[in-house]
Amino acid sequence: MHPDPEAREELYDLKYSATEIIAGKNLVLSDDSIVRGNSTKRGIRLLRRAGVKRIHMRISCPPIINPCYLGIDMATTEELIAVTLGQGADKEILEGRLADHWEIDSVRFLTIDELVKAINVPERILCLRCFGGRYAIAPPEAQLDKLALEAG
Repeated sequence: MHPDPEAREELYDLKYSATEIIAGKNLVLSDDSIVRGNSTKRGIRLLRRAGVKRIHMRISCPPIINPCYLGIDMATTEELIAVTLGQGADKEILEGRLADHWEIDSVRFLTIDELVKAINVPERILCLRCFGGRYAIAPPEAQLDKLALEAG
């Protein structure tokens, strides 16, 4: 055993790294939302290199299919992974396409109805436009496009 407590901690961290802990395991990842999906893909690659056997993704909101005109920094419609992979597909098909894209075993996300029920807030006061629902506050016609808002 190394006499220096800090050095012992570093050796311990090396010996019992996340790789050893997760190698050969099945994981369920949770995310609040998926916008572009790029960081998810990178994280999954790291987990696969660490030896994870099966990966399931659970997303706590519906897929984002519209950028937000209210100023939240989001991708353009063309950059949203649910739009590029979804192309009008129903929920189960999109989940399968996302799983294939990320090379994982399964993806599940909530519908708007399931989200509203889970948070127990009246739908009439929620802005759900990014998920394909309605705006809480209707935007001026000229500002429907996020890029038009940013340019003006």
